[in-house]
Amino acid sequence: VSSAKNILDPDFVIGVWASASRQMVRTLVDNGMDTASGSWVQVSRLGMPLTNEAVIPIGAKDRWNSRTPYTEDTATNKYFYNPELALYMDDSQFGSAVPAFGKLRIQRNSLQAYDFGNGHDGLYGLKGNAALNGTALDDKLYGTLLLPGKGKPRSVDLWPLFHTGVPNLAPYQLATGKSGNPLAAGKPFINNFLPNGGDMLRLNMAVPVTPRNSTDFSSLGLVQAAVLGLTDARFNTTKTIQNIPNMDGFPNGRRLEDDVTRIELQAVSGVVLAAIGLWYDDYNPATSTSPVTQDLLNVITYTTGVEENDTTFKSEFPYAQTPWRGTSDVSGPTTNYKQPAILKPTSVRCDAGKIATSTGDTSLNICISGNDGFVKFTNTTQTSAKYRYILTDASGVISTISFADSLSLKALGKGSYRVYGLSYADSVLSQPGTNINDIKSNSCFQLSSNFIPIVRDSVNAGTIAFATGNATADTVCTGANVKTMFKANNGATSASRAYIVTDANDNIVSISMADSMSFGTKTGVNRIYTVSYIGNLNAKIGNKISTVTSSGCANVSSNFVTIVSDSVRTNNVSTTANATTDTVCVGTASTTGFKNTAGTNNGSFAYIITDANGKIISVSNTASADFSTGAAGNRRVYGVSYLGRLNAKAGDDIATVTSSKCAKISGNFITIIRATTDAGSITTMNNLKSDTFCMNKNMTGYLRFKTSSAATANFVYVLTDANNKIISVSSTDSVNFSGQAKGTMLRVYGVSYVGQLNAIAGADVSTVSSGKCTDVSADYVNIAVEECQTVSIRNTDFAAGNISIFPNPAENNLNIVTDVRFSKVTIVNALGQIVYEQNNTVAGTNTIEVSKLKAGMYFISFYANDAKTTRLFLKD
Repeated sequence: VSSAKNILDPDFVIGVWASASRQMVRTLVDNGMDTASGSWVQVSRLGMPLTNEAVIPIGAKDRWNSRTPYTEDTATNKYFYNPELALYMDDSQFGSAVPAFGKLRIQRNSLQAYDFGNGHDGLYGLKGNAALNGTALDDKLYGTLLLPGKGKPRSVDLWPLFHTGVPNLAPYQLATGKSGNPLAAGKPFINNFLPNGGDMLRLNMAVPVTPRNSTDFSSLGLVQAAVLGLTDARFNTTKTIQNIPNMDGFPNGRRLEDDVTRIELQAVSGVVLAAIGLWYDDYNPATSTSPVTQDLLNVITYTTGVEENDTTFKSEFPYAQTPWRGTSDVSGPTTNYKQPAILKPTSVRCDAGKIATSTGDTSLNICISGNDGFVKFTNTTQTSAKYRYILTDASGVISTISFADSLSLKALGKGSYRVYGLSYADSVLSQPGTNINDIKSNSCFQLSSNFIPIVRDSVNAGTIAFATGNATADTVCTGANVKTMFKANNGATSASRAYIVTDANDNIVSISMADSMSFGTKTGVNRIYTVSYIGNLNAKIGNKISTVTSSGCANVSSNFVTIVSDSVRTNNVSTTANATTDTVCVGTASTTGFKNTAGTNNGSFAYIITDANGKIISVSNTASADFSTGAAGNRRVYGVSYLGRLNAKAGDDIATVTSSKCAKISGNFITIIRATTDAGSITTMNNLKSDTFCMNKNMTGYLRFKTSSAATANFVYVLTDANNKIISVSSTDSVNFSGQAKGTMLRVYGVSYVGQLNAIAGADVSTVSSGKCTDVSADYVNIAVEECQTVSIRNTDFAAGNISIFPNPAENNLNIVTDVRFSKVTIVNALGQIVYEQNNTVAGTNTIEVSKLKAGMYFISFYANDAKTTRLFLKD
């Protein structure tokens, strides 16, 4: 002790507990004596005084007494978090049921904020608050040991007092120097923290002993030390560690003089909470002048009425006097006692029945590490014969014969084992090392009809992949509800296995014991881990994957499989110029670019090229194509969003396109017009390669032309001078000659093109272009611009009366009767445009088809030698 760093050195904390055991069989004999035989079984234990009497309820006492502090049943924790005794110190519960507890009242509104009544939250409302940082209630220090959850108010005082010990950390320091904040650092007065174990009497041996002859010595132990630390001027002016008298008293160990019953009743009533600054309800920080209120005084001055022992202590170990006999009163006289009659022996039938663990399991997987190895068993025997549990290896060689209903498996190495049940009447003659099949007894015996196979193993989740290969990522279609199977690889063990689905942030979404799950009901990213575990799996939806544990041991896979649930959406396509129609030149290499307006988040996109009827020609992942080659006809470009493998081949109809998962065709298509350019040969409408524009006769100013080309591209006529310099461009077959100078010789070319025509006035006709493809006619029509004279008829036989035209108006045919042969006949419309021309007619009747002429007025002219005459007719 002299080497301790200080009087609260945590390295000097010990835990003490004791147990009482008895042999399983008591035999009463007819001579008034009795004998005991069989294995020793623990029937009682003692650690903290009154745990068994005041905390553990009747129904759980036997189970609690049969266990050790290292095999505590967690089901009993709740009796410390919400002690039944506190109900009788709460006016809202059964406070009036025990009048002797009238002075003892638990805090229900401490500091006008905290309720420590059973079922309430105590300090749990501060969980996650920065005010807990660095305190014993901070999860970073001791996890959730001292603040485990809602509805467990006494986890901060009774639980550590009885079950873990109290650390020398805030808030477990006196309110001295805390300035009203119970979570602040105060004056140290206890440190017996020893969390590795359950209910034990804990003692910090570094704490100095308070002399029995000191005027400060008190049977109230640490309660009196707290009173001095809060009120005595020797100790309440500093937060420094001091040797406050009675710091060596209960519950820091137990002195024989300590009034344990009184101290524990005060503790249940919240005296420890008050000592650290969580005062009683009648103290209001806003209005009260002192926390030393009537409620606090009532608890401090509470007495059970028993203030001293009824006998002396011994002067040497064990110091305590021998207990009074149970059949005597406290003054010692013997009470008459009659031995019960001895029962006659009865015959015993051996029946081992079936065995299972106490939790109903008929097979076990147990961790090599992480488990203390104690397993309790039950059987279905209906006889009074003796019963043992026998542990063997996989071949039946006995290693342990248990005289209790539990076996310790902690020392077993990795491997397979068996547990049998054995019913017998007298003694088992077989020893460890023999085979279970060679077991012997000096009376009847029977092995259980089954054995419990036990596999003691380590856990290794290995890695996870899809069952169909070693891939670790896939995409499924939202709404498809696809079932996917997984497998574990690389050293995975045969322990229990689960598959855990998380979101992209590793928050647990679902847990499956099967190696197949369905995905696709909701869009998003899923991660699938596998976990190998022994015991009960602890995995909660909403928690992180890193929080997964088990009651035995667990291991999460070192990787995860990603499954993305995604949807494909209808998209629209266009050229990169935002058009849904494009014209290209056949035979001239060019590239048309595409783009889409939708697609998928994680899927694929392709462009499908079809003919004009929707038959697939090709599929491309490239957003562009050259349409200058290939079979004749226009093209269409569709977009397709898809997941999986696209099913689309040449010759299929666009409507049949699918994928191995899901696909959607664009809501529109791009039309590609594949045009050819051919200017052909140019003539006048009368098939002339040269003609005259009569300035004084042609009132319209236009002459008409035609081409031999059948190309599908755009077509214009270009008027140039005799040096091929561009004058004007006409998009119709009528070329305007108005304003041209008399005596000039002009030319008319034809131009076939695709794209935007570029023909600049004054430039040479050879420079005409369109940005895509252009063809200028190889020939042209010569046009002379002149003033034309009318020549009179010199022959008397070419008089007007020699020509007859009918019918007039004409509808389909115009008949001409004359006795003259004409060198040329022309028809001119009201605009001066020649719409018909014929050379070398015959004398007699000639018929001209006029059905294709528009209705209106026309002039028909007859030429013979140097003479000309003109008549008017109407077309219906």
